[in-house]
Amino acid sequence: DAFDLVVIDEAGQAIEPSCWIPILQAKRCILAGDQCQLAPVIFSRKALEGGLGISLLERAATLHEGILTTTLTTQYRMNDAIASWASKEMYGGLLKSSKTVFSHLLVDSPFVKPTWITQCPLVLLDTRMPYGSLSLGCEEHLDPAGTGSLYNEGEADIG
Repeated sequence: DAFDLVVIDEAGQAIEPSCWIPILQAKRCILAGDQCQLAPVIFSRKALEGGLGISLLERAATLHEGILTTTLTTQYRMNDAIASWASKEMYGGLLKSSKTVFSHLLVDSPFVKPTWITQCPLVLLDTRMPYGSLSLGCEEHLDPAGTGSLYNEGEADIG
């Protein structure tokens, strides 16, 4: 074995074949990540049909639920008004907010001006509609350069 331990971070996004390359060279492996967040990005329909849209982390968590997995249940990133939706919809209500961020607002951060938007824990804007001084529509458009990318000028202006 070339390695005593291989750690694959963001394993929920990693394409399974790319994980096996280092894993097969190691005595032990840790897959760190969250299968409820971003999945592997697969552009080939054939690859998706072949199962490459499912990460090794998700496959392992499903096959060995509760045996080989540890679920972290406290989040330290966002106000509870935001986190409670994710907890309910994706984590079966198990995700709790740390008291250090439970009621944290954007306005609590240094150098952020107090406005109605920075004092609200959650603001939902339909970026398809013009807001305030925006005179242009906020629809998504295909990049005219033919890259296949989408852009939304109104959404960028809101930010």
